[in-house]
Amino acid sequence: MIRKNSRNAITSSRHSAWKIAEEHGVDMSLIENNLRISPIKRIMRHEMARHALIMLSTAGRNLNDR
Repeated sequence: MIRKNSRNAITSSRHSAWKIAEEHGVDMSLIENNLRISPIKRIMRHEMARHALIMLSTAGRNLNDR
């Protein structure tokens, strides 16, 4: 059973964590924007970025091997 005060405390702690993150330089707008898109779309974007990093890493190694 959640008492009204407990629920407010949970909400308050979430807002506190958000504020603390902002104060430590975290760009919370990036998190907000990511949460607006579907999990599938986030996974697709992650995979595209991962693939790009692998390709760049491979290209860098190939340049160093010359």
